[in-house]
Parts: sequence; structure tokens; C-alpha cells
Amino acid sequence: MRIFFVLYLMLCTSVCKAMEPEESNKHVYQTQRGDLHFIMEPLDISGVLAWGAFADHQIETLKEDAYTSKNRNTVDALQQFQKHINSASTGTRAWVAYVSNIRHEKVKKLYYATEGSEWEEHVEMCVAVACSSDLNVPFYVPNGIFRNPFYKGELHPNLSVSLHSFIANNMKQEVNDTSLRYAIIKPLSSMRMILRRNLSADSYQDQQEGSMSWIEEIEGKIIGENLSRREICELKEKGRRLIVKNEEGQPIFEINEKNRLSYKWFLGIEAKLFVVKIESLANLFK
Repeated sequence: MRIFFVLYLMLCTSVCKAMEPEESNKHVYQTQRGDLHFIMEPLDISGVLAWGAFADHQIETLKEDAYTSKNRNTVDALQQFQKHINSASTGTRAWVAYVSNIRHEKVKKLYYATEGSEWEEHVEMCVAVACSSDLNVPFYVPNGIFRNPFYKGELHPNLSVSLHSFIANNMKQEVNDTSLRYAIIKPLSSMRMILRRNLSADSYQDQQEGSMSWIEEIEGKIIGENLSRREICELKEKGRRLIVKNEEGQPIFEINEKNRLSYKWFLGIEAKLFVVKIESLANLFK
């Protein structure tokens, strides 16, 4: 499996170098806390391929091992992570945010290496992040957070909240700060419980608990008779609207039939929403 992973990464690297833009003004965010480096790296073609290979290697290895519930949760998160990074496209900006025991420059150098790269052993936890290229959209979406089971360094507790908070601080700089209000997370059950333990009750809304006043989802109308289940689902999805509101309940943004293709990276994630005020999340990073 290791040989396959290295060969795959070698192929990715050769393709990337031919396609890589000559210049990029995308900013890498990096903060050190003790012996750890919190990093948020914008995804270009080489990053999509390298992180995709990283996730592929872990999924295949975990599936070959005893398939415990812990492994299943990690594979679920890895698959969400893959979907998110692969959705990076026109109209969407995407990053990988991660915690490493080496600086970003060294991680990047290692995953460009043509052979014998062990860069994935330096990454303790990571998550994919995406937002619209429209700077007035009031939310961003982190998805697929997981702790790397092949990390070889010292383990650190409570990283997931710190990583989410680190992202929130960076996104305030990336997006129009007057417009950005929420991180919309679609977490697995374990991450949902961690967030609820660390956030005050007035700083988040959890769709799993019922309806939310900050987000309203409206299904399309069913028009017609004797429709198949598939036709009903298609009509519901076609007319589906998602309305984002401010804390006072006033609509400030809508995803609908006119713009929905630009938000496939968000709408394609099946899970109950967990919406957090960005200021509350950002304040947790110490």
C-alpha cells in the first residue's frame, strides 16, 4: 500500500507541476502554539491532488484493518473531507486547515518530494474548508474533520475546537467581515457533542434539536399526480431554498434555483446543520 501511495503521489506531482500557476497571491495562515503549528493552506491543483492521495491512503488502510466503529467514523469524516476538497471549483474558494508538528513550508516541501515522502505522519488533525468567492455571502463551511490515525508525533487533546476556532479567525480576514456571520458545520455526532460542550447556548443553533431561526430550509412544491418516489424527490430538490437570516430573523442571503449550482459544494453534504456565530467560535482560540 505504501508503494502504491508513493507512486500515486509521484504521478500527481508531475501533473501538478505542469498545471501549477506561475504566481499565486493566496495567503497561507500559520500560527504556532507550543510544539504545534496551526496551518490553513489554500487549495490549488497540487494541493487537491496531494490531500486527495493522503485521504485515499488512509481510507484504504483503515478498510483493510479491523473495521471498528472508531475506524468507521474516521472513514466517514475522510470521505466528507474528500468531497469538500474535490468541490473546489470556479466560484468557490477552498482550503485545508490542519495541525502539524512541522511548519507548512516543510509539509509542502515533503509532499512535493518525488519519492519516500512521509509528510502525512506529521499531520495530527485536519479539515476541509470552503466558501463562496462572493465576499458578501454570510457563511463558510468546514467539513470532514478527523484525527490522523497515522500521525507519529505526540498526541494533543482537544484539538478539534482549537482548529475550528483558528479557521474562524482566518475567515474573518478572507471574507467581508461585516457580512460574515456564521460557520455552518455538518458534523458527525462526536464532533457535534464536542462543539456543544465548548460553546455557550446562545452562540449556536443545532438543527438536530429542531427548527432554527438563523437558517430556514424550504422544499420544492409537489405538483402532479401519481408521481414516483424519484419524481417527488427531484421536485422537492429542484425547488429547494435555503434562507440565511441574521440574529433578528431578517433574511440576508438565499440559495435557490437560480444560484444553486454555485453551491453544490454545500448542498451536497447530507447531515443536520450546526450553525455557529463566527465571533463566538473565533474567541475559543487561545
